[in-house]
Amino acid sequence: MSSYFECSGNGPIVTTKAGKIRGYLWNTTYTFQGIKYANAKRFQMPEEIQPWDGIKDATSYGYVCPLLTQDVPNGEIMVPHRYWPMDEHCQYLNVWTQTLDTLAKKPVMVWLHGGGFYAGSSIEQIAYDGTNLSQFGDVVVVSLTCPGSVPDLFAAQIQHQGRPAGRGGGIGPLAAPGMGPSAAVGVHPSV
Repeated sequence: MSSYFECSGNGPIVTTKAGKIRGYLWNTTYTFQGIKYANAKRFQMPEEIQPWDGIKDATSYGYVCPLLTQDVPNGEIMVPHRYWPMDEHCQYLNVWTQTLDTLAKKPVMVWLHGGGFYAGSSIEQIAYDGTNLSQFGDVVVVSLTCPGSVPDLFAAQIQHQGRPAGRGGGIGPLAAPGMGPSAAVGVHPSV
């Protein structure tokens, strides 16, 4: 069976709330990687992405959050890892879908990575790629990398003191602009 790959200046291109992005098509799956969903300085409330002109490339994963200790490659045959550049500004999401039709009604699965609050990202393991799930489940798969380190959690706890539960304003690992802490991380405007 042969494979099909398309990534050109003509598409696939979609429009997000902030502007246009270009991904790629692998067989039947449209893939958009490294889509910035918020800007946040450490311990600060996230801010909306500023709109842009032109078309941004969405063919590579975004930065992963800094690790407290750098992993050492070990046991890669059994559980292969992806090692990627780290940055404090690591609010990125990835989307896999079978259609670009804006009127299509498809279920959306959002996947949040683990990591024990000291490591992890949405791209860390090869199995985290959403291509097969999107293709065989006919769903839109969204994975995101979010700050989740111990200092981030302490900052979120300090910011929330004295506020009623669910009314904290969305600061913390899963915060997105204009969303409360129980919201779905503000992914919807970017998908």
